[in-house]
Amino acid sequence: MLSNFYRFDIATKDGNFSSVEGYWYWLGIEDCKEKEVLRNLSGYSAKKTGTELKKKYKERHDEEFQNKILKAIWYKVKRNVGMFDSKIAVLPLEHYYNFGGKVVDVKGKYIWMFEGIEKMRDYVLKNTIKS
Repeated sequence: MLSNFYRFDIATKDGNFSSVEGYWYWLGIEDCKEKEVLRNLSGYSAKKTGTELKKKYKERHDEEFQNKILKAIWYKVKRNVGMFDSKIAVLPLEHYYNFGGKVVDVKGKYIWMFEGIEKMRDYVLKNTIKS
């Protein structure tokens, strides 16, 4: 459920989205009508459509982008604190893509996101889960 690809409706100050992945690309591309389709996409569809739009429009991944993405992930986490079951929550977080059996590790590319998710996990474990 922590995957940005995972279909889970999120509400943001920028409106509603079907996934963090759709929001990621919507937020990271300059304003244009074409990007509105990203609101309803998740998984590979969001990535594929977003990647195509990135070829046509200017990108941004600044601090505001990062903060908004973390807030979107937090929105999802708050509604699913059970994903941090105390027995498995201590396992390391990983971020990778599997392309037909070829695993590509991208954790180092998004350190800001993992630091944020680890803080969320620690907060949930400390404040909501009783072992």
